[in-house]
Amino acid sequence: MWSYVRVTEATGGEFIYSLDDPYIHMAIAENVVEHGTFGVNAGEVAFASSSIAWPWVLAAGYAAFGSIELLPLVLNIVFAVLLLWVFDALLRDAQVGVWLRLASGVVFIFGVPLLPVLFTGIEHVLHIAIVLAVFRILPAFAAGDADVKQRRLLLALLFIGVLVRFETLFLAAALMVYFVLRREFGFTALIFAAVALPVAVNGFIQLAYGGFFLPNSLMMKGHPLNVFSPASWYEAYHTRIIGLLLRGRAWHIMLVLAPLLLGLLAAPKELRGRWTPAVAVWLFTLLLHLLFADAGWYFRYEAYLMAAGLAMTAVLFAGVCPSLTQWREWRGSIVLVTAAALLFFVLPLVRHGVIVTGMIPQAATGISEQQVHMAEFLRTHYHGESVMVNDIGYIGWRGEVRVVDLVGLGMTEVIRAR
Repeated sequence: MWSYVRVTEATGGEFIYSLDDPYIHMAIAENVVEHGTFGVNAGEVAFASSSIAWPWVLAAGYAAFGSIELLPLVLNIVFAVLLLWVFDALLRDAQVGVWLRLASGVVFIFGVPLLPVLFTGIEHVLHIAIVLAVFRILPAFAAGDADVKQRRLLLALLFIGVLVRFETLFLAAALMVYFVLRREFGFTALIFAAVALPVAVNGFIQLAYGGFFLPNSLMMKGHPLNVFSPASWYEAYHTRIIGLLLRGRAWHIMLVLAPLLLGLLAAPKELRGRWTPAVAVWLFTLLLHLLFADAGWYFRYEAYLMAAGLAMTAVLFAGVCPSLTQWREWRGSIVLVTAAALLFFVLPLVRHGVIVTGMIPQAATGISEQQVHMAEFLRTHYHGESVMVNDIGYIGWRGEVRVVDLVGLGMTEVIRAR
């Protein structure tokens, strides 16, 4: 509520999302409902969305309730409540005490960071909830306790996750490696089918309408890797992994990675055995994400990794820290060192989350002063004409012009011509 009030105050009384991207989805959803075409421009098909499902979710809402600007925000609030429930359930499954769950929840909210991602108005909050639900199930497989219901749930979560965000493919790949190592080849094949089916169906539909197999955003923003070239691997290692983690936009992931590994090393044997496979899956997913995807742009791309890492860190931290009344028994031990290290990493992470949360009104003001004013200008002076722009969201949604996308996100022809 505080962030919503601050945003409306900063933008002159109108709520504006902190990115231009949600308006791309909103324009597509409106065109689906009003014109029957999937694209930013009415009557033109263009696969500008980075999510298969999100524009259709918005379209269903618009068809039922009308074109409500706050619909993405309301949905994200609902999904944020679901996410916090999944986070708490994961900690309750690990028998974490209520006070530590509350403290971990505060760190989780600022560490993700949840509020900045929520106010983007796009699908990341739902994706985080799905990924965290997957990690909640994984310890049962490590302990040999997973039943048929949990296996079906895992497949369903991966299927829905790919529909929401393509980064779910990284998690699915890590899980397939894990189950191959367990010699569960049949279940590995089921995981592959669960994530390949929605991608293939969507891809062939896009090809049938003159698009690429993958959405335009992935064609533009992805990072191809020549697996047969040592130079390509070195470049990927130097610029994508080391560059992003230590010198680039993903440095905050280190504030989760380090305590997660320390907690795993210091955890009791039983707890370590239960969570080591999940941590390994997380690490492999992180590696794939850094190699092929992006990080750091308003912290939304890597938020699912931050959330899962923070949840597992909280579980391991609870396992290595005895009651405070027993502090004399473990003073000077590795547990104390781990606790101190956690404190060393947690404080900067929370501080980082507080700072970026406070920047939500500033980000919304930037959209208001640029995209919103430009849309008003174009609607007044160039109504119905073709206009070349590079930020197509709000202009495509309310500019009442035909958008010619200079970057190519909303026009396949531009990508092919580049």
